[in-house]
Amino acid sequence: MQKENDEEFDIRAEERRALVILGLLAVFAGLSTALPSTTFINFPANSPFIHITIYVVPFLETLTEYWVVYAVCMYFYFSNDWYRGERWWFKTRQVLHGFGQGFIALYPLSVAYLVVFGEVSFFLPGYAQGVYWFFVIAGLYVVLWSLVEAAFGQKGRLKRLVASWVHSIISLIEEAWSSISEGIEKAWSAISKRRKKRKQNSKES
Repeated sequence: MQKENDEEFDIRAEERRALVILGLLAVFAGLSTALPSTTFINFPANSPFIHITIYVVPFLETLTEYWVVYAVCMYFYFSNDWYRGERWWFKTRQVLHGFGQGFIALYPLSVAYLVVFGEVSFFLPGYAQGVYWFFVIAGLYVVLWSLVEAAFGQKGRLKRLVASWVHSIISLIEEAWSSISEGIEKAWSAISKRRKKRKQNSKES
């Protein structure tokens, strides 16, 4: 009973969110057809400031496509009257819900992230670009992973995976250091024994 109440609450919350998203979707679809194809925005300011140009119509068209996918996913998620009591349908709806949540933010979040860090790259010297973009792309993967975690209700999974990986690396280093230390001790012991043996032989002679 509690599980059904929680699900109904989640559905009602998602319905309200879907109404807002679909309303914005209609506005964006209308703007993408009404605006001239050359309409653009310069981030963070116009010339002579160094900037990134974003063409509005292609951005809105792509955003519309992503949000249409969200709407399709939500259509099936809201269909809890289909196959009532079937666990496989419940699982399918939850997966589609996660996909839909992810598609809401995937495109605008990726564009915003790359635009901001792309702008910063203009102020860096050429020799720093490779390292800079390596960390930017790595950060983007972290952001997208966090988005997936939030969409599917699996927050903290990345943190646990990283912690496990770091723990494994530390354990590997400790084992390697222990083996090296043991090898050095054995080698030093063997050298010491040879020296003692040589001293004894020299005394006897």
